[in-house]
Amino acid sequence: MKVLKKFLLITLFFVLFIIIFQINTYAKSYSIDNMDIQATILENGDVNIKQSITYNFDGDYNGIYISIPYTINDIEHDEIISDKKINDNLYTGYGVTINSIKDGKNQEYIETSYARNGKSGVYTIEKELGLETIKVYSPSSYETKEFILDYTISNLCVKHKDIGELYYNFIGGEWDVDINNLNIDVYLLNNKEEIYIWAHGPLNGVSKIISNQHANFKVDNVRKGQYVATRIIFNNSNISNSTKTSNINAKDIIFNDEKEIAENKEEKEKYTQKVIIFASLLVIYWIILLIVFEKEKKFEVSD
Repeated sequence: MKVLKKFLLITLFFVLFIIIFQINTYAKSYSIDNMDIQATILENGDVNIKQSITYNFDGDYNGIYISIPYTINDIEHDEIISDKKINDNLYTGYGVTINSIKDGKNQEYIETSYARNGKSGVYTIEKELGLETIKVYSPSSYETKEFILDYTISNLCVKHKDIGELYYNFIGGEWDVDINNLNIDVYLLNNKEEIYIWAHGPLNGVSKIISNQHANFKVDNVRKGQYVATRIIFNNSNISNSTKTSNINAKDIIFNDEKEIAENKEEKEKYTQKVIIFASLLVIYWIILLIVFEKEKKFEVSD
């Protein structure tokens, strides 16, 4: 009977190995190794973005899809801030203008209204409310490719009575692939006053104020479907030509909202740590029980 059980187990493991091997052999996949975003806030409240994306293709593909949201959809803010004193509609841009799309070899892609798979050197734009999806036609086969987008989101910043504000999902939840390394730099080219920054999204992100004119955000291993939102407040003279105004003093409101979000994050982290500690202790407890049980078995005497 024992021999039969061993044979069945070995057979089962062998069959599973063959299945997994075949899946890995025939499945194709792609990933984003690096995404670098350079965003510049303009005097009229627009934001110019230069976005470099390095894809690793393991298989044959006709091109890529790139999602550009121009509205805020921040889960952390929506779940935690119930009493919103700033209208979310203020954080919606008026649209996206594609200035250029190139690949790492400096080949420029041309916009077209329609293209078939297999076509190369063109891109199409699909417009939805608050979102534009770009399909870049660039057949790829087991290779690494870089794509560089230059686009402008109009009227994205808000001019409050006391401050200027950029609050934006640089990575919306529409991405269907993990991003291994994400870097975001935001520039205020003529700013001389102090700036304040916050980031919402994965807990492993790091935010830094490099200078009064430069903020940096870094996140590793952004999972597909995750959001990475950033919020920056600054002297509103930097967007002196902006027509999007709130007519409210917003600085204290934003600080209070961000404090509430930070406290919620801290509570989540503490809860997660407690769960991990409890699970670890439970595993240790079961290991001790198994060791004791095995020792007691050795001293059992059968009649």
